[in-house]
Amino acid sequence: MPVKSHIDIYRYCDYRLYLQDCFCSLKDGNRHLSQRYVALKIGLDPSNLTKIINGKRKLSFEHAINFAEFLKLSKSQKEYFELLVRYDYAQNETELQALQKKIALRQRMKITAVNKKHAGYFQKWYHVVIRELLNIMPVENHYMLSQMLIPKISPFEAKQAFEMLEALDMITKDNNGKYCLTSKFITPDDDVPTEVIHYFQKQMIALAKNSLTLDKDSRDVSTMTLSFSIEDFHKVKGMIAEFRKQLFEVAQNSSLSPQGVFQVNIQAFPVALTNVRKEEINAANPESAS
Repeated sequence: MPVKSHIDIYRYCDYRLYLQDCFCSLKDGNRHLSQRYVALKIGLDPSNLTKIINGKRKLSFEHAINFAEFLKLSKSQKEYFELLVRYDYAQNETELQALQKKIALRQRMKITAVNKKHAGYFQKWYHVVIRELLNIMPVENHYMLSQMLIPKISPFEAKQAFEMLEALDMITKDNNGKYCLTSKFITPDDDVPTEVIHYFQKQMIALAKNSLTLDKDSRDVSTMTLSFSIEDFHKVKGMIAEFRKQLFEVAQNSSLSPQGVFQVNIQAFPVALTNVRKEEINAANPESAS
């Protein structure tokens, strides 16, 4: 059975040391949970796991995924664990330095995963925007805040959003009584229901449609229609995933003061497929069968 590790993975730059401490922590909670048991659960020979821990072998990416699932790591923690494993496979100084930079960035960001109990956070688009706006300025006047949003919301909706964010421990008051974020970056965990995320995404896509009425200099909306193989489409998805990480780096490393909250929607989906079977065409259009 997978177990939850409470060790802070972001304190580690070496996945071997992280796994060693995880084993010790898990064993303290369950004396029957041996390293041999863990090895078998993730599909590794126990002797090979010992060699990996001792630095005599490298952890494969397949087994890294199994480890992440066994330890019930969040999405961002899985990505960080993958970075540590990739660093072990780096072939040259350029690659090492690039990975070191990404590891250091992730350590500073410490992305918090939100789970299914936070589902209400995604029910209104402006919940997310208000939380991000508090990252820029400690606005407490509900009317003033409601007028900053595009499109504007009512002061009552802004007040409700504050109450919900505070109840979910996403914001808190500092020593001066000003609201601040409890975590700068968050990401939905795997147990957030898919339909909740889809509902939020639909709202943001609708806002993107409305943004076409804004001045061209204040928005960037473009579309491309391209032909790909399924294999190339998966490559494109990987490129998009990497681009999202680069956006995080810009947000984290900028020396300039933020002046607004921006929504970046990235969409890629099929609008026509060539591998449609003849019987499917006939079922959809009976006249074509005659």
